[in-house]
Amino acid sequence: MKRLLLILPFVLAACESATITDPQPGARFVAPNFASAAAPTCTIEGKTYSRGFDVFGYNSCARNFVGKFGGWCADYGAEWDCSAPGFEPWVPFANDHLVMKWNAEWDRGNAENWTKPPYSAWTDNELNGMGRNGSKVTEHAKIRWIGACTEGEMLPDGGYCIWGIFEAVMDQGMDNGTRYVLAHATPGGYGVPR
Repeated sequence: MKRLLLILPFVLAACESATITDPQPGARFVAPNFASAAAPTCTIEGKTYSRGFDVFGYNSCARNFVGKFGGWCADYGAEWDCSAPGFEPWVPFANDHLVMKWNAEWDRGNAENWTKPPYSAWTDNELNGMGRNGSKVTEHAKIRWIGACTEGEMLPDGGYCIWGIFEAVMDQGMDNGTRYVLAHATPGGYGVPR
């Protein structure tokens, strides 16, 4: 609460020219359309993307994904139910809600196939399978680039090596009612690679 009270004066100062009124009962909030003045596309690492979300759930201009795990599978060439050779382990997660966020360095690393380090790249992935027809698994992972490491190796700060060049600095969730914490690095943020 104390933190909110420290921030509130700045928010009010930024809004002082606007009239703030309580909504009428039953009224819906309609967000202002700031995108209308923006260009309809953006260019990231030489590739042009349309603004907004695509059919799979990606909003590349905003560097996020919000959708079903099946949309992620379909974007990579599988069916929406994740059924395709090589995708079989993901089938139980197809109906789960997935949110992914990443920074510009993640885009740069992907464009360069991670061959021109160092990178300050990070991604934040959240899976929620608690909905109808979901996997009953939740997971929240924060991952950053660190350079060469041994897959699965526990690192001194409490994270672990993933994909041979990244560290999962946080990985926690629930699997069919059982809570787990696989990584909780100190410090817990993305910080500076080792």
